[in-house]
Amino acid sequence: MLNRIYHLGYAVEDIEAASIFYEENFGAVPGEPEVVEEQGIVATMFRV
Repeated sequence: MLNRIYHLGYAVEDIEAASIFYEENFGAVPGEPEVVEEQGIVATMFRV
């Protein structure tokens, strides 16, 4: 049985547009974008 979610990851082409979408549609306020150089990505966390 699933008791809680630690995190979810979504790959998107435009992190700024995705952050706006999640905030406007789900009320999820994005954290500061973080560069993860080992993976070649920029990540933004949202509290769920």
